[in-house]
Amino acid sequence: MPAPYRPRTVVEEVMPSTRRPVPGEKGPHYVYERLAVERSIAALGQALPDFVLLYSMKANPFRPLLELMRSRGLGIDAASAGEVQVALEAGFAPKDIFFSCPGKTEEDLAFALGRATVVADSLGELERLDRIAGQLGRHAGIGLRINPDASLGPQQDARLAEQGKPSKFGIDEELVLARLGAMKALQHVRIEGIHVYLRSQIASAEAICQVTARCVRLARTLEQGLDSRLSWVNVGGGFASALGAGQPSLDLELLRRGMAGLPGQLPRLRFMAEAGRFLAAGAGTFWTPIVDIKDSRGVRFYVTAGGLDGMLRPALALLLARMPQGAPAWPLEPLYSSAECHSIRLVRAGGTPAAGETETVTVAGPLCTALDVLAEAIRLPKAKIGDWIAVSNAGAYCATLSPAGFASRQRPREYLVY
Repeated sequence: MPAPYRPRTVVEEVMPSTRRPVPGEKGPHYVYERLAVERSIAALGQALPDFVLLYSMKANPFRPLLELMRSRGLGIDAASAGEVQVALEAGFAPKDIFFSCPGKTEEDLAFALGRATVVADSLGELERLDRIAGQLGRHAGIGLRINPDASLGPQQDARLAEQGKPSKFGIDEELVLARLGAMKALQHVRIEGIHVYLRSQIASAEAICQVTARCVRLARTLEQGLDSRLSWVNVGGGFASALGAGQPSLDLELLRRGMAGLPGQLPRLRFMAEAGRFLAAGAGTFWTPIVDIKDSRGVRFYVTAGGLDGMLRPALALLLARMPQGAPAWPLEPLYSSAECHSIRLVRAGGTPAAGETETVTVAGPLCTALDVLAEAIRLPKAKIGDWIAVSNAGAYCATLSPAGFASRQRPREYLVY
C-alpha cells in the first residue's frame, strides 16, 4: 500500500562551505550549515549520554539533513506516514522510526505497521491498530502516547504543575490506567513503550527532569498493570533554543546533572528524547535577492524575490506585534518564537558583508498581500538591486511551514554546506 505522500520539489545538493549566498544562485534559497548541526547534536548528546536522540523531522525533512542525522546515530520522530516513507528512503531502519501524531487514518496505520513503531494516540486508534494488524496477519509492538496528569504553563521557564490539561495529543494518564485490562486483551499488537511530550521551547532543566522522572514512574506502573515488560520510553523533549536576543536558553549542564541516573532506574529500557528546532534552527539562513527599491510616502522599501512564501515566521511575528494586545510574551510554536527570532542582514551582490551609510527601510516580499513583510523600519546599509538579504534561524519550521504554493511561485532551493 503506497504512503499518502507527495515529494518536495527541491534540489538536494551538498556543496563547499560558504557564509554567502550559494554561488550561481539567483533566487531565494536556504543554506544549512553542517557543522552547526553537528555541534548541536554533540551538545545535546553530552547532556543526555544515556538517551537515544530522535530527530523530529517535521522541523526540516531535507534529505541531506536526514542523512546527516542518521550518520550521527539519531532515530526519527515521524509525524505522518509520508515522513515514515521519507525516513525509510533516507536509510533509517524501521526500528529507529517512531510514528506519533493524532488523526492517523486507517491507510496510515496499515502502511506504517512493519515500517515503523506506531505510537497510538487514542483508545480508538489502539483498537484500530489491533484490528488492522490482524487483517494484515501481523503481530506488532507499538507505543502509547500518554497525556500526563501534569502540565507546564506557557512561559519558557514555567515549573511543572501536578495537574493535567485537556489535549488533542495522547490518552489521558488516568484513562490509560483505567483501561489496562482492555489493553492486556489486545490480540495482534503489544504495548512496548510510552511517549510523553508536554510542550516546545522549555527552558527549565528542572521541568524536563521532572517530566522524565514521571515517565519512569509511568513505565513502572504500566509494566505492573500490563504484566509485561516495556522496551522503550520516549520522554519527549521541547529543549529550548535561544532564538533571539533576551530569550531564555536551556542550561545543558543542569539538564545533564538532573537527568543522570533516571534511565538507570529502568536499565532494561531504551530511553529516548526528541529534538528538531534545537538541532537545526540556528544552522539555517534564508537568502533572497533585492529585486526592487522603491519609496512610498516617506517609507523606503527593499523588495525581495522571496518573502513569506519562504519565511512565514517573520511575517507572522510582525502581524502579532500589530495586534491590540501586542506580541505574545511567550512562544506559540512552531509559528512564533519571539519578535527577535529572525535577524536581518545585508550582503553585497558579490558576497561581501555590507557596510557604509545606513538608512531605515522595510524589507518586503513579492506576494500580493500587504502582510508579506520580513522586517519593518529597520536600519540597514544602503542597498542596490542585486544585493542580498539574509534571514537567520531558518533551519527549522521555515521551509516546511511557509506557503510556497502561494501565487504558484517556484519553491526556494535548499543546500547543506560543509
